[in-house]
Amino acid sequence: MSNNGQLYCFKWYNASEERVQAAWFRWTMPGQIEYHFFSSNVLTLAVRSATSPNTLILVSLTIDNNNNSNGPLFFQGDQVDVRLDLHTYNPMVAYNSTNNTTEVGIPDHLADFQNQTWECATLGSATPGITFTGPLINTPANPVGRRWHLRIPGNLSSNRFAIGARYIPEATLPAFYVADKEGRRRDTRNVPIVHRLTLSSFDSGPYQVEVRSLGRNPFISTLEQKVTGANVPNTIPLVRNRTNTVPVMAKGDATEIKIKAPFLFPVAVNSVLWEGTYDTFGQKQV
Repeated sequence: MSNNGQLYCFKWYNASEERVQAAWFRWTMPGQIEYHFFSSNVLTLAVRSATSPNTLILVSLTIDNNNNSNGPLFFQGDQVDVRLDLHTYNPMVAYNSTNNTTEVGIPDHLADFQNQTWECATLGSATPGITFTGPLINTPANPVGRRWHLRIPGNLSSNRFAIGARYIPEATLPAFYVADKEGRRRDTRNVPIVHRLTLSSFDSGPYQVEVRSLGRNPFISTLEQKVTGANVPNTIPLVRNRTNTVPVMAKGDATEIKIKAPFLFPVAVNSVLWEGTYDTFGQKQV
């Protein structure tokens, strides 16, 4: 844990007695973390308010994949939670005829996080997953639950919404080396040239892959998942299974590759394969 609102965690996966995957990950909280603890799959934190330094805010996060009974989006009959922080599926919604906008409110106790980037999305089966973003507006005369709100053009007050703070998760892939048959020793003398990556995703929406190689400008590929001709009107842009290829053409230890999810919909990348050139005509251990 650091004092700037970042919480570092370590996660691993073992198959029998062998550890086949392990990684560090980091959460960034909207304030300085004073205390935290896990209880089963619930993380509770005491976060110091950014607008009122003498105030501590209790934040509780549930770390699971359970369906939400409040009625989020649906994909092939399964419930899909929107990827928003500090979110609610039941905000106060009202039409403002003066400026022809719909006001989607956030609970008053979240006003301390007003400086976040707030986003809302339509729910239900008619027009699911239409997103809106913008600054929060404060109207003190509004009722509790709508004093802080997003304004959306037109009268959409008959819609159901999810609203929350937008965040962009990202995963950085490790450097690329060739290991021995047991997978225990990496050849760090003869580094392969990575030609391309093949990423497989499951129940995922669009995401991005960013490639930064030594001596080249960054390359960002947006992977839409749904292909031309497969879009069905008024459905969310998720695909059950999809494989995408991203070019790299760089040495395995001279490139940094990040998988980012800047959109509202869930992303699950379940495998990453690389193709490249590897030879041992260079240095060898003696």
